[in-house]
Amino acid sequence: MFGEKNKLNENLTKKEKIERLKLKHEPMFEKLGIASPNFIPKCVFGTPPVMYIFPSELKEGKDLYMEKVDKEYNSEDPERILYVWKFNPEYKKKYPQKTLSNSEDTMSIIPFSDFEPIVEDEFEDEFNLPNPDEDLPLSELTIRDLAAIITGKPVSHKAWLNKILK
Repeated sequence: MFGEKNKLNENLTKKEKIERLKLKHEPMFEKLGIASPNFIPKCVFGTPPVMYIFPSELKEGKDLYMEKVDKEYNSEDPERILYVWKFNPEYKKKYPQKTLSNSEDTMSIIPFSDFEPIVEDEFEDEFNLPNPDEDLPLSELTIRDLAAIITGKPVSHKAWLNKILK
């Protein structure tokens, strides 16, 4: 039904909505050893997809963790994937800047492809990796794995494949 997903969040403040989204990722932050992550759910815009990052979101100089959401802070990803953008102090030189109409502040326009998915399997014990001396059956190759191989980007849900691509 139209608007059904918004009913869950309609009486919550922006801060409460973000906390609910962050709660799902707390176990991952614990595995990563991050006590106070810079977690900011973001909307993804355009083709190719980009994200607008405000200076206040990067003022601490920390990596940015995000989940894709709509403008009402409802998750847009059924898998609820957590992404990270590694902080680059030269971000204003690397990425296009857009001046806000109501101030002299600027936003950075960062391609969504610069955000890496954090796959839980990446943090499993090294002994869970397949034997590198043996090939896995081709039947275990997914479209996502193939896309990762072709593009050279670590977007597979197989941690061992992402390690090879990195």
